[in-house]
Amino acid sequence: GSGSDTLTVTVNNVAPTVDAGSDATINEGGTFTGGGSFTDPGADSWTATVNYGDGSGVQSLTLTGKTFSLSHPYADNGPYTVTVTVTDDDGGSGSDTLTVTVNNVLPTVNAGADATLNEGGTFTQSGSFTDPGADTWTATVNYGDNSGTQPLPLTGKTFSLSHPYADNGIFTVTVTVTDDDSGSGSDTLTVTVNNVAPTVDAGSDATINEGGTFTQSGSFTDPGADSWTATVDYR
Repeated sequence: GSGSDTLTVTVNNVAPTVDAGSDATINEGGTFTGGGSFTDPGADSWTATVNYGDGSGVQSLTLTGKTFSLSHPYADNGPYTVTVTVTDDDGGSGSDTLTVTVNNVLPTVNAGADATLNEGGTFTQSGSFTDPGADTWTATVNYGDNSGTQPLPLTGKTFSLSHPYADNGIFTVTVTVTDDDSGSGSDTLTVTVNNVAPTVDAGSDATINEGGTFTQSGSFTDPGADSWTATVDYR
């Protein structure tokens, strides 16, 4: 003889427990790489997504067993929250976050080579800068001759230098580029301005009688902002 009875066992789904990995710090323009894993006691299948927190949206994330790899470039500085979500085939999901801190990188400026010219001439030269960040930039130049610091127009990441030098001397040109995060980089070059000797025109040859007086006018040129003295020998 036999008797039977029944009972019901309700097995609850357990959502995945996600470990997105450790926080990270990189420079702007660099690529964040990391990895993580999850656990789930159920005999499930899973899908995963990641949001890198920079406005690029939610993306599918490939799983290898119960692990995953993270990789994403960051164009600009800032703190970003990376969110990884794993969902099982019963609709249970778990998430974890980590913070990627992206440092600002200062512009690197190349003002160009040193130059030599004559007084009264104009120094001209091109230069450039690099910056891995998705920034905007402003620039200034100081030509080192007490004319002060001036705005410098940028064309992309290049610039053109042009400045007249009235007098001889050695002048340090300083170019500074500043990004929209107030990070700035500078470079200098030396402009050597040579003195130019006066060019004298004493006038035309002349013929007079003895006892007479020779009279004539003359002039000279000099491109420098100089002062001058003169002598004459009538022999």
